[in-house]
Amino acid sequence: MEYEIIYEIFNSCSGNQMRDIFFEEREFSSPDEIEPYIREKHKNTIGDIDKTELEDGVTIFDFTVGNVPQRYTFTPIG
Repeated sequence: MEYEIIYEIFNSCSGNQMRDIFFEEREFSSPDEIEPYIREKHKNTIGDIDKTELEDGVTIFDFTVGNVPQRYTFTPIG
């Protein structure tokens, strides 16, 4: 299945309140490949990941790297 991926970094530093947002499209053979994909992108610097599955098929992964909250949102395409 193909997904639109939105990756957000929530920067709370004073003077830089804007989020960094990145977009990508990627195909996965199985939804089980998504979390390993995230961990590989961050070279296993992530501890716990909170996963939220919405009724419309969107899956959200929230986690922290170096005390900075981050989020991946996977939206099925098609």
